[in-house]
Amino acid sequence: MKARTNGNGGSVSASRTDRPIDLREAYSIYFRRRRLALGLVLLTLLGVAIGNYLQYPVFESRTRILVERTAGANIPFSQEQIAFRKSEITETQAQLLTCGPVLEQVVRRLELADHPVPTGSLRDRAHAVWDGLVDKVGRLKEGAKRLAVERVLGKTYKPPPEPDRFARAVEGLRTAAQAEAVPNTDVVLLTVRDRDPEMAARIANTMTAIYLDQELVHQRAKARQVYELIDAQVQAFRSTYEASQRAVEEFEGREQARLLKDRIRTQIEEASRLEVAYRELVETQKSRLLTLQLDLARMEKIYSADNPKVLAAQSELAKAQQELTGAADTQPAGGGPDDRLARANTILNRIREIRDDLAELTQREAEYSRLVEVRDRDEKLYRDLQSKREEAAIAEATRTPGPRIFEPALAPGKPSYPRKRLNLLLGLVAGLFAATAVCALLEFLDRSIKTPADVARVADGLEIWSIPDRRRPGALPRSLS
Repeated sequence: MKARTNGNGGSVSASRTDRPIDLREAYSIYFRRRRLALGLVLLTLLGVAIGNYLQYPVFESRTRILVERTAGANIPFSQEQIAFRKSEITETQAQLLTCGPVLEQVVRRLELADHPVPTGSLRDRAHAVWDGLVDKVGRLKEGAKRLAVERVLGKTYKPPPEPDRFARAVEGLRTAAQAEAVPNTDVVLLTVRDRDPEMAARIANTMTAIYLDQELVHQRAKARQVYELIDAQVQAFRSTYEASQRAVEEFEGREQARLLKDRIRTQIEEASRLEVAYRELVETQKSRLLTLQLDLARMEKIYSADNPKVLAAQSELAKAQQELTGAADTQPAGGGPDDRLARANTILNRIREIRDDLAELTQREAEYSRLVEVRDRDEKLYRDLQSKREEAAIAEATRTPGPRIFEPALAPGKPSYPRKRLNLLLGLVAGLFAATAVCALLEFLDRSIKTPADVARVADGLEIWSIPDRRRPGALPRSLS
């Protein structure tokens, strides 16, 4: 409402927005337009109900897969090849579960590309009309592109290839299937959505079965690769092992290596026995030398230095000293002291021969020990490689612990979408807000005077002239009464 001018030339605003609206006035505004508000609320609820009807019910079926890694149960060297943490392994398995090859096999096995489109109900016809409109809009867009490329740019337009039913089925399954790793666990959760509850469960179980089969094929291929690698190492190392074994056998045949220890022990025993005999002779000779020295000293006191007895004692003492020190180079025949000297020299010579033999035998024993050590080392490595090859062969023939179905998918009893009650409640709230907004907007745009309060508010401070009603002399107009 525009401002009016009073009799004194001042202006008075007739707007109702310059003061706050109390609760009763707001209720009266809403009550005056109750039919419009109720109509808006009902229209919103009707739209939500139609949307609930037109939307196909969607059923969710879930399956859980446990990704387990048992220590020591994998194929050879697999523990060294795994460099990821458990969370990363679980995330990787979740991505592999919904990869393209798995989805394509599911579509082929369940023949999802050949499922007919339902056309019986009003909902089906509405979806068919909508799909027709979408296709028509797409054709119009392609026509506009063709016209722009050929007429404006003067080039040849090549339309994109239309996806076949198989590709559409794969993309639809990619949208309907979702795999995620459960936090802080080794469990992968697979969720499949479909209009048919039985089909949702079949798709989920088929996806997990195909994924586990592919995982088994991958494990066996990996085991086969490891088997071939180890087998090549076994074949290459076999010649080295056979050469070391042949060297030991030749040395044993040439040197009688198996008797070396016995020969060394016999020589040591003989040397020990001869050393004992030699020590006994030395002790005996020392006793005899001491006796001769005492006799010579006694004779020197009795006889003169040139006495034959003294000279004979000195000669015998010198010979005894030579026998003790081993200075005699000849072995005279006969009995007496010369026999002891010859026997001592014989013992010493034999001891020297035994020591030389022991040095040679010890060298041969060291060479034999080295050859045996090389042979044993090569044999151990060769046996280990053979054992690893057998483990790889077993891993290829059997199923090693890996991902397994922890909880199979079951057909759900009720749909997950749409949530009709929640949608109706949200529609009711949205309708109430829309009705309130529309009523408030209409009240703001409405500048007419409908009540005596509006007249008093507009005419505050103005001089009011009464206009008599011609039909009733002396009465005010009906709008001001």
